[in-house]
Amino acid sequence: MPRRPEPLLVLGILGQYPMAGVSWQAIHYLRGFDQLGWDVWYVEDSGAPPYDPRLGTTTEDCAHAVRYVADAMRRIGLADRWAYVDLMHGETHGLSRARLDALYRDAAAIVNLCGATAPREEHRRGPKLLYIETDPVYEQLRIAAGEESSLAFLTSHDVLFTYGENLGAPDCPVPLERFAWRTTRPPVVPGWPRARPSSRRCPAAAGAVRCPAAPPTPSAGWIAWSAGSPAASRRM
Repeated sequence: MPRRPEPLLVLGILGQYPMAGVSWQAIHYLRGFDQLGWDVWYVEDSGAPPYDPRLGTTTEDCAHAVRYVADAMRRIGLADRWAYVDLMHGETHGLSRARLDALYRDAAAIVNLCGATAPREEHRRGPKLLYIETDPVYEQLRIAAGEESSLAFLTSHDVLFTYGENLGAPDCPVPLERFAWRTTRPPVVPGWPRARPSSRRCPAAAGAVRCPAAPPTPSAGWIAWSAGSPAASRRM
């Protein structure tokens, strides 16, 4: 694949949520864009306090988050192509602040993965800002309910993508108002090395979803959203 000279930035939350699912999602995008020839960079710039699994809570100390991001980027060949912005203390880790500002200005596109980063002025200086919605229905219902924060958030992007492939279909009752959504799917980059077998007992992850019989409407009152979802955490 021919290489492209323009930088492409992926805004993610690896350090904010240092968990396997969040990491794998971002890594597949980064590796995928790289294999498509893009000059890809990872940036964490949400401003939210990171979760520290050692403490079991969020913290204003980003040391663990920075180490986690640095190790993840090293493992996929991006050891010198990442930045973690600690807005609480006015510090930038990985890249220098000047280099990050230049990338914000010169990038061909900035991909706001999960939408956990509320766009600021520096994210809008020149490139196209793309939102990839990984939790469909949340924003659509908030727009239908007249939530101003969602309206401002979505308006700040140039192109909106969603995993909700059935949105807008005749059999989908989720309301679509004001915005045009393009469907997409999570990338899967093949060729990862197999992990060595381990004798340790691995923890299992479980989730539960309660779905009532009534069709989803913004006013039904039954739709609950986990505070751990990236879209919800943006407004916490």
